[in-house]
Amino acid sequence: MRKTLTAVQKSLQAMKLDVDILEIQSDGGYGIGFGNERLDGEITLRIQTPALTTVYVKAKQSTREASVEHAIIEMIDGQLQNLPKKARFDAKKYNSLRQDPSSKSPRVGWARPGARLEASNSNVKQWLKVKLPSGETAYLKGTIIDDDEKQKRKIILSKSE
Repeated sequence: MRKTLTAVQKSLQAMKLDVDILEIQSDGGYGIGFGNERLDGEITLRIQTPALTTVYVKAKQSTREASVEHAIIEMIDGQLQNLPKKARFDAKKYNSLRQDPSSKSPRVGWARPGARLEASNSNVKQWLKVKLPSGETAYLKGTIIDDDEKQKRKIILSKSE
């Protein structure tokens, strides 16, 4: 799973995309949100056996983009062939997503500062409510930079805890 997660990160970066949000899921898998100004997408990683991880990719502009989905899967496969077994997701540039609006609550994932996320202000000062790829809610310490009501995803400036 760790090697697959690393392959996803490196593949998206190679395609001039990036992991915007990474959700730790209860089954040991991950939900990943990515995008740019024109394309939004999600990748779900699920553990089937200790040696088998399935990768689900969904990418869309105004409609689903099957060719982009296929290209991402091929890129991930190529990365998996070249990465060392001990490869790890690089979370240094990411800030923690929390279960509750408190730095002491459990971490449920990570978000990239400057990413476009579905977010709104919470009832707790300096904490934002962020929609995870699964549809659940997490909390991130930060502010909304671009609060255009017409835009579903807003640019977030997250702060270190």
